[in-house]
Amino acid sequence: MATTSHPVDTLDVIAGETTPQIAASIPLIITETLDDATRGLGYSDQIEQTGSTAPFSFAVVTGALPLGLTLNAGGSITGTPQISGAFTFTVRLTDSPDGVG
Repeated sequence: MATTSHPVDTLDVIAGETTPQIAASIPLIITETLDDATRGLGYSDQIEQTGSTAPFSFAVVTGALPLGLTLNAGGSITGTPQISGAFTFTVRLTDSPDGVG
């Protein structure tokens, strides 16, 4: 669970002024599964996200992609897998809280 705190001007509220609506979001990876790859054939798929503030980046933090595939910071998995099998890995999405980097 993620929480975000925002200051509220109590004097404005007491005076009957409305507080601006705050649109808060958290970064979420929305891709649940990836397309199957075939050993020896070119592969390309994208991990999708929502709620991130650019610039954001993806990184494998546990497990590993099959030999021959790479994950770039934008969430694209590309390459030519060199081995067959089932691979389990965890990807972290990191965003910029102020949109600066």
